[in-house]
Amino acid sequence: MKKSEIISLSMLIVIGVLVVALIISHFLFSIYAIIFLGGGFNKPDYEDMQKIFVRDEVQIKQIANFLAESDEEGIIIHDSTEKGMMFVYHEHGDVKIENSEIINAIEVLKNNGCRGIYKSGNTIEFQVWATKDAGRGIAYTVDGATPEIEFLTDIRELPNETSWFYYEDNYKKWRQMMD
Repeated sequence: MKKSEIISLSMLIVIGVLVVALIISHFLFSIYAIIFLGGGFNKPDYEDMQKIFVRDEVQIKQIANFLAESDEEGIIIHDSTEKGMMFVYHEHGDVKIENSEIINAIEVLKNNGCRGIYKSGNTIEFQVWATKDAGRGIAYTVDGATPEIEFLTDIRELPNETSWFYYEDNYKKWRQMMD
C-alpha cells in the first residue's frame, strides 16, 4: 500500500469517527433534554399542565395550603434552594421549614421539574417552565380571584378545580399588549 493511500484511508477513518461521535452526542443531548429539561425544548401547554397537576396534586395542594396559612406576604422556593429552606421577603431572608411533610413535598416537585414555588399576596405559583423572559405553570389563589402574576399573558382555570389556574407570563408579549 502506498503512503498516499494510507493517508487517505486514515483521513476517512478519522472523518468516520467524527461523524459517529457527532451522532452519539446528538442522541445523548436529546436524552438529556428529555430527562432534565422537561421534555426537551417544548413548552408545556394547558393540557400538559393539567397532567402535571394530576400527577403532583397531593404535593401541590399540601404546599399551597402551607403557604396560604403563612402570614408572610412573599415567599420564594427555587429549584436550587437548599432543602428545607425558603426565602421570605423583607427582613426575614432564609427561613427553615420545620414541617417534614412540606419539605418532602417540595423535593418531589423539584425532582419532577418544578423550577420555583412563589407566594405573592394571595397568589401561589408553581413554575414548571421558564426562560429569562417567560414562564408557565400552575397558580392558586387563596380567595378564588384571578392570580396576580407579573407580565401575565394567558390564564385559564384548571378543569374540576376551584381557584387553580394554568398561567403563562411573558415580558415581551406583555409589553406588546401594553403598547
